[in-house]
Amino acid sequence: MAIARSTDGLGIHYRVVGDRGPWLVFVQGLSLSGRFWFDTPEKMTERFGARAIVLDNRGTGRTERPSGPFSMTQMADDVRAVLDDAGCDRATVVGISMGGMISQHVAIRHRARVEGLVLLATTPGLPLGRLPGPTALQLLARLPFNKGRKGGELAARLLLPPAKRGRFEELFSRWPDAFAQDPQDPRSFYLQLGAIALHSTGAKLHSITAPTVVVAGREDILVPPVNSRRIAEKIPGAELDLLEGVGHAVPAEDPMAIERALGRVWARLGRVS
Repeated sequence: MAIARSTDGLGIHYRVVGDRGPWLVFVQGLSLSGRFWFDTPEKMTERFGARAIVLDNRGTGRTERPSGPFSMTQMADDVRAVLDDAGCDRATVVGISMGGMISQHVAIRHRARVEGLVLLATTPGLPLGRLPGPTALQLLARLPFNKGRKGGELAARLLLPPAKRGRFEELFSRWPDAFAQDPQDPRSFYLQLGAIALHSTGAKLHSITAPTVVVAGREDILVPPVNSRRIAEKIPGAELDLLEGVGHAVPAEDPMAIERALGRVWARLGRVS
């Protein structure tokens, strides 16, 4: 366990998995701490002979709560501060949903620090991207204030396609314990949502030079897959993987998706995977 210091003085909590090999960085989504990657970092470090940094975004987990609004670029700078503190010069960055937005900004603002990029279920923001529909927005706004069974029902509708909603408890069996240890903070939830509302990378995606794989579920109602398609079109040489029958919860629905994407990035970096 370690703490890096952000440019505005926040303590950003992170942990390192493994002690040798190329670096991976895992960046989670809206209001979720790094704990919600579960054992993915351990599996990926073993699979690729790598080491990994798993951070808690500002306002989540053990990272300090900000006192006021902040931007996506500040969150990208938090990632850079963690890289500095961990002694990591370059890394392959894996980000999901809001974490994918942060990762885009890291690759744009700190290009020399990113050697590979995996973007899962994410968006470039407006004007290039497309917003979720009104139903998804309503479900998202209600989520922090509904716990237990009601919260589970809302999350199932938001994160899973209709055919899988009956499997919510199975697919998200590890989430209740994770929330017990790192509960959501409603204020931080909405501060992160404010950063998401102002997120926009479309005009700068062409400057990303790292090998990139973009992954999305075809049935994602929270971040429609057209956003991933547009990201892949803008980043030179990016590869797109659209998953049939998958919604927003890519790692829960397709546990091999991250490994496949990293394998493709690793191949382009000339590493044996």
